[in-house]
Amino acid sequence: MMSAVPEWTEGVCDDGAAILRDGVMVPVEDVVDALNDLQAALLKCDEYLGLLIDFAEHAATQDYNEDRTLSWVAVVTDKARAARHVVAMVLAP
Repeated sequence: MMSAVPEWTEGVCDDGAAILRDGVMVPVEDVVDALNDLQAALLKCDEYLGLLIDFAEHAATQDYNEDRTLSWVAVVTDKARAARHVVAMVLAP
């Protein structure tokens, strides 16, 4: 189960800017670590989505007698491609 997505905002601290997570100031080092962790997680997701797409495309070439199986494979492939597109947009510089 996924936890709630934190809200990242900016604020003012003394003479400079502050980064807040759910209203609490976060040190810059922690923000950099969070960004690096997120990027690593997205790259792993992209890898797994690629494997899922490969599997679904392979399954679609097999001789199945059930239309339901082929429908499921098509849905999984489409959803994985859509998720992979989102991951690519987030990772784009």
